[in-house]
Amino acid sequence: MFRQIRVPRVPSLGEGWLRPDGLRVCLATHLSQDLRPGLSCAAPPKLYPLYQLKLAARQGLESIANYAAAMASFLFYLPTVLLWLATILIGAATGWRLLRWAGKALFVPRTKTA
Repeated sequence: MFRQIRVPRVPSLGEGWLRPDGLRVCLATHLSQDLRPGLSCAAPPKLYPLYQLKLAARQGLESIANYAAAMASFLFYLPTVLLWLATILIGAATGWRLLRWAGKALFVPRTKTA
């Protein structure tokens, strides 16, 4: 199975075409040559509008799936966050009551009734 995999030759700096912004794009087009026939490193790639449409649709569906996974993850974390919040609030309320009781017991003089 691995004998059938063809390793592409990495082009030298003299080969390849330049994009309008001056970046060299040889390696990306050379590696994708097996997927899309007709591309070579010597010339700019031809336009494949249906392939680009299919690729955009696939990426859009992948983005929607990532969003759904993030929301599901948030929903699974929500009970844990609420339990921690409840624990902290109950602890703070208990600590406040204990502090008020200790303040009244230790620092407020008791009034004597006649």
